[in-house]
Formats: sequence, C-alpha cells, structure tokens
Amino acid sequence: MQLSYDQILEKAIESREQRKRSSLPKNTLIKDIRLYNTGLPQSALSPYAYQYTEIFRNILRRKGFLCPNYHHLYIQVAKTKEEALRFSGSADSRYIYGVATIDYEKYEGSVEEEKAEIVFNLICEGLRDIAHIDQLDTTILEEAIAEIKKEGINTELLFQW
Repeated sequence: MQLSYDQILEKAIESREQRKRSSLPKNTLIKDIRLYNTGLPQSALSPYAYQYTEIFRNILRRKGFLCPNYHHLYIQVAKTKEEALRFSGSADSRYIYGVATIDYEKYEGSVEEEKAEIVFNLICEGLRDIAHIDQLDTTILEEAIAEIKKEGINTELLFQW
C-alpha cells in the first residue's frame, strides 16, 4: 500500500517524536555524514557538500562525538521543512536523518564563497537538528562548528589509520 504525502509526513514527525522521548545510551562513534537534497538538481550543493561533510566527520570523530546505536548522520536538505521531512525516513538503524532548509534561488545567485557558507550552515542546521532530537553532546558539536568556521573548507583534516 502506497502512503500518501500526508501519511509520509505524519510518519516522519512521529518517528522524530519517538526519538525525542527515547534516552538510549550514546555508545557509537560516527562513521559518516552525508548531505542529500530533495527537489534540487543532484549536484546542486557540490563540491561544498562533500568537502564540508568530510571535515565535520573528521573533526567530530576526533572529538569522540557519540550517537545512540547509529553511526551515519544524514542531512536531508529541501526548500521546506515538510519536504525534507518527507524524505527523512530511516528504515535502517545504522543511520538517522536531520533536516535543513535552503533558499535555493538565493543559493543559485550567490558567489562561490557565499555558496560554501550556505552549505556549511545547512550542515550545522542538520547536525543541530539531530543533536537536539537525540540529546547528543551539543558541547562537542558546537566546538566542532566553531573550529570549522574559522578555516572553512581549508580546515586541515587529520587521518588516523
């Protein structure tokens, strides 16, 4: 049975409410952060989406940012929160979604430096959404955001083998 637009949205909102009520132990180090966009051209946020998600992943791992059982943080970007929520369903317990909204017309008309900042802010919005819902360590998250904001996409990555 195919769910309607309203049913999908209702299911996504209920899932988020269940996450808020849950108090699972934070026991899993993140492995990945991804940015997905709905209703935009596929490569609309490139190359900044990839660059910034790698930077955030690297720094949050280094700082020991833990999640409750999942290790992939996905951020669904759309023009409206409702649209982002519609595509934020998680059938796999290894990943979870946060949502962020974009004024895509403003983004398209921006110079490259502004586009990079917009994508940075989208990732911050999505990660804060996840942290708020799942009661994650916002101190670590805000420290990472401040660190990345200083150097932007020039933030040095440290790889551990």
